[in-house]
Amino acid sequence: MGSESSDTGEQRRIGPATLLHGEIFWHKHASWLKECGYELRPRFRPGWVPSWIVTKKDPYLCEDSSSGMRSYTFMDAKETSTGQVVAMKRIKQENFPNELAIVTFLTSEEKSSDRRNHCVPILRILPVPDEEGHVIIVMPYLRPWYDPKFKTIGEGVQFFREMLEGLQFIHHNHVAHYDGGFTNIMMDATSMYGPDSFHPDQMDLKYDFSSRARYRSRTERPPKYYFIDFGLSFLYKPDELPATVLAVEGGDKSVPEFLADNPDWTKRRPKHDPFAVDIYYLGNTFRAFLRRGIEADYKLHEKELRGMKGFGFMEPLIAAMTEPDPAKRIKIDEAVEKFAQVEKSLSAMTLRSRVVYNTDFTILRPFKAVGHWVWTLGLIARGIPAIPLVPQ
Repeated sequence: MGSESSDTGEQRRIGPATLLHGEIFWHKHASWLKECGYELRPRFRPGWVPSWIVTKKDPYLCEDSSSGMRSYTFMDAKETSTGQVVAMKRIKQENFPNELAIVTFLTSEEKSSDRRNHCVPILRILPVPDEEGHVIIVMPYLRPWYDPKFKTIGEGVQFFREMLEGLQFIHHNHVAHYDGGFTNIMMDATSMYGPDSFHPDQMDLKYDFSSRARYRSRTERPPKYYFIDFGLSFLYKPDELPATVLAVEGGDKSVPEFLADNPDWTKRRPKHDPFAVDIYYLGNTFRAFLRRGIEADYKLHEKELRGMKGFGFMEPLIAAMTEPDPAKRIKIDEAVEKFAQVEKSLSAMTLRSRVVYNTDFTILRPFKAVGHWVWTLGLIARGIPAIPLVPQ
């Protein structure tokens, strides 16, 4: 989060015509990336001249004034052979020595055949020239799992199932993610947004900034959800289990056992079960679907995470996943089994019901309810299932 605020403040000071510190790496390597088959947006290409100088438009209405807040590590590009938008992540291996080995292990051809695998696929690995130990991994172009909003209970059920099975897959392969909370779950929404896609900074606009991004619902065009960012993860041998690790806070800083640990980092000892931490992270993510919303140590700017109505059937499982005592916290196999029982108990009417967000305007809810059931009847007539099914 530090690089975000730093780059944002920097842009306010110097204006959009100057590349930020985090953007210079990508500008410097744009020609090489094009040789590899990936073209960056105009702002990052050699010889870039701000478009608003020519068009006289307000800079902030122009695509090339938009600067990714985490651009030092992440970037997007178009694959020149297909026109498909992809994501890129720069990994400095001396800082994250295990990340590349773990992601390549989990996304190998053998592992990818497991339908439970919801680790973000690695499309290509590019060693950075003249920067020893630096690589760029190419991945599908993703967006936050909670945006746009969920429309039906069935859409939430798809998310629960994929994430539980995904964590089960990770744990069965003796990997602890250790940072798999709500900040490190994304979705491939290509099917929802189509070829026009969406912009990485202004996600409500098309990739080329030409107009608002149009999309279909999750029910009509199911996305696929992924765990990302394995920089803090551990891969164990079977004889190394059970394992204990030091408390290291990830994006979600509400883990009870970490909060109870010694605030002095130098005095912390490896005593935490990383697999139990993973369960908490996912359980806290699921809290977004309950009325009280996600537990966080700061005000959530994302309204979609502040709570919903209609998912009360998940309360017992979420309570078991977020049990403050990690020794009593449910294990992943039992969580998957309990969720399967919950899913079987849900009627078609429940699954097709509208999701109501805490932040929705109360006065509009009756009108939205009518529109929702008109839309639902159309889905039923077209034979579209209540729980989105991702083609295998």
